[in-house]
Amino acid sequence: MTTEDDRRVRLRTSLELLGLDSNWMTSVIALCGQEIAIRKKLESLGVVPAEQDFQKIAEKLIETLKLKGLEPPDILLSLARAYPHIRGKLVHWGYKTRIYEPEVDSIVTNTAGLIDILFREMPQANSLAETFLNIEDNELKSKIDELDSRQKKNVVLALIQKYVENESTPFILGGLLYRWEKRKRIKQLSKLIIASMRAEEVATILDIAIQKFGAVVPDYIMEELEGVCDRPSVINLLRDKGYIDFVASCFSSSHSFEQASINAKVIAKLSHILTIPQIEQVFQAIASNDQIRYSFGAQAVLPSFIALHKSEVDPALFEKVQQNFPPK
Repeated sequence: MTTEDDRRVRLRTSLELLGLDSNWMTSVIALCGQEIAIRKKLESLGVVPAEQDFQKIAEKLIETLKLKGLEPPDILLSLARAYPHIRGKLVHWGYKTRIYEPEVDSIVTNTAGLIDILFREMPQANSLAETFLNIEDNELKSKIDELDSRQKKNVVLALIQKYVENESTPFILGGLLYRWEKRKRIKQLSKLIIASMRAEEVATILDIAIQKFGAVVPDYIMEELEGVCDRPSVINLLRDKGYIDFVASCFSSSHSFEQASINAKVIAKLSHILTIPQIEQVFQAIASNDQIRYSFGAQAVLPSFIALHKSEVDPALFEKVQQNFPPK
């Protein structure tokens, strides 16, 4: 009976007649592994890729992950751009293409990294998020401390995705309290994890969260921002990425007294980096949105904002606003 080792020796000997060495074999296997991994991940997300081109299916996975509120791994973004040329050379013109050890190491490392992220880290993040939802409060801090920075980022994103899914779950009689409690728990957990992250990590996670979830659950994002928006790294992010427009828009559309209170606190903390049009937008919202005007939380922080910026808006608008928010 032919053994596996016999088959390998026979194949290697035959391929050597074509000028194909072990570097070529390892590289082609690894590159095929990348494509299979991407196709399998797409199918697990409910998408059957019809395209045959590697770059197209890689871009399809990136698009699918984004639509589902998930962060495409950096390695996937790199592979979508980096390997089409070398793939074609090795598969179609391998007998003319010499590949060396450092290149082989790079391909193998990237393939292993891609598979690890798609089929271990990403499912692990969802599993960890679900586990944390059921951990007792007195164990949370120690369990959070066990996570590395990448796990923290992935778990927070997984928690936000669970919040989105919870929001979109059809109402079932008797299930409203459970949904409310789960939303509350998710917010508590994500705040605790974010509080344990370094400044630059907090800015990174907020950048991703605003991009992917800002339009879907803006109230959630504003609540996360409220606790950290006075940090220099976060201020720089909001200003440099143009996210202050998002903040001002959320404030203007405050739909409850509680949310108006949260949004007003964010606006007050970011007062020094608002542009004139954004300041005018805030004043207009204060004048017209009753949820803001009659929110006790907003009433506590907005008078200082109004006094600071009164010279930057139309006097008539300032007078209208000050009627409802007299100086403290």
